Amino acid sequence: MNEHGPKTIDEFREIFEAMQPRLLGTARRILRDEADAEDIIQDVALTALSSPHLFAEVENLAGWLVTVVFRRSIDLWRKLARRRAGDGDFAEQSANDADDAEARRAEAEMLAAVAEAIRALPAELRFAFEGNAIRGKTFQQLAEDSGTPPGTLMARKKRALAQIRQTLRERGVLD
Repeated sequence: MNEHGPKTIDEFREIFEAMQPRLLGTARRILRDEADAEDIIQDVALTALSSPHLFAEVENLAGWLVTVVFRRSIDLWRKLARRRAGDGDFAEQSANDADDAEARRAEAEMLAAVAEAIRALPAELRFAFEGNAIRGKTFQQLAEDSGTPPGTLMARKKRALAQIRQTLRERGVLD
């Protein structure tokens, strides 16, 4: 494994398997149901495995996994609480379930489009953007790594953002 997160599915699986007890414990504490907790863990694993280019760009995969499991567990807990409270009939609940699935699909498509837009950037723009926005390095650190002045790197990141937005607009992902 390298310093910027896993680059292969095998590396992801290794991290995921090591984290699985913690992830399952997080989901269990929120949901209080073993089956629901396991469903959340499987859903998160499928999301990550269906977009391997995304988890390769995540610097702290363990933290990302915990965050996603936590958020999805809270979302499911809220949905189940609404059901138990009788806030709607079966048709409304089914519509909410369909909306949740559609939202997850749309989120995955958006993330894939963003990752593709980043990959399409010219190398010098991608270096500045990924180094600062994804890996969290300062422009000074990037300047030391590359020999490029920090101001130039800031301008490149700004141009990278503009190109990413334009690419996403052209694809209809952004308004």
